[in-house]
Amino acid sequence: MALRISQSGRTLTARADPSEVLLTSNGTTHKLRCVAPISSAALSHDGAIAATGDRGGLLTLWDTATGARGVQCVAASAVLAIAFSPDARAVASGRSDGATVWAVADGARLYDVDAAHVNSAAFTADALLLGCGDLSGGGGDGGVLVCDASTGAARHHLRCPTAVVQVLVAGPTIVASDSRKRTTLFDAATGECIECGGADGDPGDDAAAATEVTPVRRSSLAASAARAVAAAGRALLATPRGSLLGPFIAVDSKLPPVAVAQRTAVVRLPKLLDDSEIAALGALAARLPLGGDHVEHVITAAAHVTALARRKCYLSQGGTFAAELPELRGKLLDAVRRADTKHWKLLQHRTVAPRCVEYHRLVPGKDCLSPDHADHGSVITIDVLLNTPGVDFEGGVLTTRESDGTDTAHPLEKGDAAVFVSHKPHFVSPVTAGERRVLVIELWEGSERPCNHRCQVREGPRCDEEG
Repeated sequence: MALRISQSGRTLTARADPSEVLLTSNGTTHKLRCVAPISSAALSHDGAIAATGDRGGLLTLWDTATGARGVQCVAASAVLAIAFSPDARAVASGRSDGATVWAVADGARLYDVDAAHVNSAAFTADALLLGCGDLSGGGGDGGVLVCDASTGAARHHLRCPTAVVQVLVAGPTIVASDSRKRTTLFDAATGECIECGGADGDPGDDAAAATEVTPVRRSSLAASAARAVAAAGRALLATPRGSLLGPFIAVDSKLPPVAVAQRTAVVRLPKLLDDSEIAALGALAARLPLGGDHVEHVITAAAHVTALARRKCYLSQGGTFAAELPELRGKLLDAVRRADTKHWKLLQHRTVAPRCVEYHRLVPGKDCLSPDHADHGSVITIDVLLNTPGVDFEGGVLTTRESDGTDTAHPLEKGDAAVFVSHKPHFVSPVTAGERRVLVIELWEGSERPCNHRCQVREGPRCDEEG
């Protein structure tokens, strides 16, 4: 099983032994061993509890602080999906013929839901979402079964063309990804289809099927010979760089994929920083070396060094930014949290820290960011413009690529900030004169990194690239 799940400083990683996963918690590692090969795993939103499900039908809860085995629940068959409720009082397990919701405290069975091949599960504040292989009982189409979180009573069938292998919630949107890697978006409140199709391109006749919202009775949905979820699920959750979910996004945290991130707004915060704060950032950048990734780029492109437009300094290297400008750091992080609380609520159940704090200088020439660039693996990004457009530089406008393929410009003045979901595609239009300066901070579910590059290692004092 290909597995890497991160939440609030804890990580679950698959091992060569199919009956074990490795739990990393605040620098300490524990081996979690199950009776049978592990088929699914999850972490609670606060990272305090891990859950593993095996092919023998055993759901096991673990204390992430100690690695101690806790409550065990016996399901009817192989556990294909696990999800914790937002308050971690309940945990759902999916199987080939339905799902069961259990009490985390003592393992008591709270209720069962009849469904066909539950490949994925997720909770909202008041609903349980089950990604199913077949909604009609006759094979062919999959979808999402929306149930009341307290009772399990079914509310809606949200139909998709084929088996749903991943379902997640992104604010007001339900995201369903099927076995053909197509993504369908639904309104979480009404069940109405917002956007159909996805990776396969034009949805054609599938769009009509996906828009159907069927009120249902609490009756059995006959199990069918839906295709196995394992291969499709692994492909979705461990996709390569640049694909739907990106390589380092925390799976259990259920960050919205690019298709949803593109629908989110960019929040402008006017005059967030004053001239003295901007000057302090510039003085710190002047003392520090260029970033390791930038230096490598210059060396490998030595023949074209004059065409390189972007220079980058990591103010976070060696913990310098946090140590020397703690009040400014706090001000910026508080601004991000306020914007998130109002617009996305992505940080509501997450513990985040700066992945990198970058000071960028952009001049006319070839920029290193493509129009499809996104900060994969991070949760929220804040950009602060540090000099004056029309005086210090011309051009150089922050631009985002939207879900319909159009580009939206976000003009900023000196001291203004733009806050956005990190994997919303973004770039900067060409600088035609002068030098544009900007501060960029990415927040992620990992420790505050001291590296002189954009790090991929979430925990530990240093990474391999630091030597």
